[in-house]
Amino acid sequence: MALPTTILDTLLEGGFFDQITHAPDCVTTFAYSDFGTADQRVSSITYTAASVAGKTATKTFAYTLTGGKYRLDSITRAVT
Repeated sequence: MALPTTILDTLLEGGFFDQITHAPDCVTTFAYSDFGTADQRVSSITYTAASVAGKTATKTFAYTLTGGKYRLDSITRAVT
């Protein structure tokens, strides 16, 4: 029985994410919101690896400002 396309895409994306982040040549790049301020926080982490050509893995962080402080709400993983 074949898996539905959305499930198959999710499994393949997870496989590529792990391949990229566990590759010995993985390069990790951080992006920040409000860099250099008291509210500085990581907005995304991008992973690339030459050994997994043509694919980039990204973790994106979403925050909510609550009581004057940022609270982490979610982390989204993607492979492009």
